[in-house]
Amino acid sequence: MFSSQLTEADADKLGVHVVQRPPPRPLHNDSQSYLNHHRMNVFIP
Repeated sequence: MFSSQLTEADADKLGVHVVQRPPPRPLHNDSQSYLNHHRMNVFIP
């Protein structure tokens, strides 16, 4: 998953291109709960 704030210029620097970005996949409930916690408590917007 890539941040929506990742610019194309920064993606180029990282070697990540739009066509290489995988489409989102459904997550298992355990993974979804972990990621929700992580987004709210670790990477606070």
